[in-house]
Amino acid sequence: MLEDVIITQLLQTPEQKWTGPKLAALAGVSRNAIWKAIENLRQKGYTIDSSPQSGYRLTQLPTQIEAHYLKYLLNELPLTVHTYPSIDSTNNEAKRLATDQTHDLLLIASQQTAGRGRLGRDFQSDLTHGLYVSLKLTPNISDMTQLPFYTLLTAAAVTETLQPYLEDKLSIKWINDLFYHQRKVAGILCESIVNMETQTADAVVLGCGLNLAGDFSHSTHQEVAGTLFGETLPDSLNQNQLLAQIIHKIYDYHHHLLDKGYLETYRHHLLGLNQTVHYQINQHQDQGTIRGISNDGELLIEKRNGTIEKIFNERIHFGSEQFAK
Repeated sequence: MLEDVIITQLLQTPEQKWTGPKLAALAGVSRNAIWKAIENLRQKGYTIDSSPQSGYRLTQLPTQIEAHYLKYLLNELPLTVHTYPSIDSTNNEAKRLATDQTHDLLLIASQQTAGRGRLGRDFQSDLTHGLYVSLKLTPNISDMTQLPFYTLLTAAAVTETLQPYLEDKLSIKWINDLFYHQRKVAGILCESIVNMETQTADAVVLGCGLNLAGDFSHSTHQEVAGTLFGETLPDSLNQNQLLAQIIHKIYDYHHHLLDKGYLETYRHHLLGLNQTVHYQINQHQDQGTIRGISNDGELLIEKRNGTIEKIFNERIHFGSEQFAK
């Protein structure tokens, strides 16, 4: 695509100015096509200085999600990137596209009209500054029992990437929610596309919704929901760079799935360690004290009789209210 060619050249040579004729010759198009593409890029948030004698130079990048810049940041990965201003669900769209696309997919939206979390629960997806992302991969597993590792590694990758942007510690509520300042700021939903004939997973879809900034005061989720950056985004935050860092970290863990390096991050950020909690598992209400994460990725719960229960079950649910104080 012409705009991709232009952005790549301007980003790779930030101090060099490119004349219209040079860009046109490089791309094999007319000078008028270059001018139109430059104007389109300016509309998308790029500041591109120009002069008739010296040519074009990129001086400022878009801070909101912009497909051309994101593709440049992810160009080493085997990804096709799709962006949407609004969609029903990035996970749903990833599964729809997966039926005829075998390569990896990254889908990003600023709003979801039918966002959902685990067990079909509603996930608010219309925050002023929300980021809703799904990554479709071919799972790097030897058997289906290892699929839940993808929820653990996604939570660890997102947490590890976000932490340097934050003043205080980010926490992971088992198994797929992120908490900051005792409020839920992100949710993760990992789903698989199963081949019924072979009983294997053809693909895994890693969905993540981030509450970057906005106001929950009029939301039905206000008792537990929060944002990473308050009501407004920091001027220094570039969402493209943040997301690219998350995706690169996910791929790193994905390629080394069975090494389980992500468990160290997960343990360090585990919410409720040594806290007595109430939870539901397979429709049964229970309680116990969180004692940590096993080397196999299981949640360790100490029961009232002193025994340790190892939980590695996606049907478990911890009410967020007991962590939002």
